[in-house]
Amino acid sequence: MRQEWAVPDAEKRRCLIESLAGPALDVIRTLKLIDPGVSVRNCLEALDHTFGSVEGPEDSYCKFLNSRQQKGEKASAYIQRLERLLQKAVMRGAVTAEQRDQARLAQIVRGTQYLNPILLHLRLRERREHPPSYSQLIKEVREEEERQAASELWEAQTLEPASTTPLQTASVLMVSTR
Repeated sequence: MRQEWAVPDAEKRRCLIESLAGPALDVIRTLKLIDPGVSVRNCLEALDHTFGSVEGPEDSYCKFLNSRQQKGEKASAYIQRLERLLQKAVMRGAVTAEQRDQARLAQIVRGTQYLNPILLHLRLRERREHPPSYSQLIKEVREEEERQAASELWEAQTLEPASTTPLQTASVLMVSTR
């Protein structure tokens, strides 16, 4: 945003300072005392150094690679959780933007519960050479989860005990009148 915003650096710095409070504002005030013309870039770097994560690229990539789908967790929830870890790994330089889709799909295949019906139905293992983007993947997974839920609901309704069906009730009435 800082690069794309077509206003002078002084205006950007003013807006940044107006948006801060508490300890973050104290950090910027200290910078301004040292250098009244401090750049927005230096302000943001100081805030990141003070309050940002100290996690390195290896740590973020390791967290991404060790992520597994939890028991009872929907595949879509796992993919969303995994995406946050992947974005951190990309931001820290552990994964390039070009590798993102392949890294995501490979970890989904590794981290998803074995024989997950969604993984099997969407044939994700076979799509490693041409992995879908995040938005396409999450769309496909959510649609498949909905399809499976509807199918399970239909099966549950059709396999209810026969004593509640009208045909069963009619045959009981016929037997009792004899």
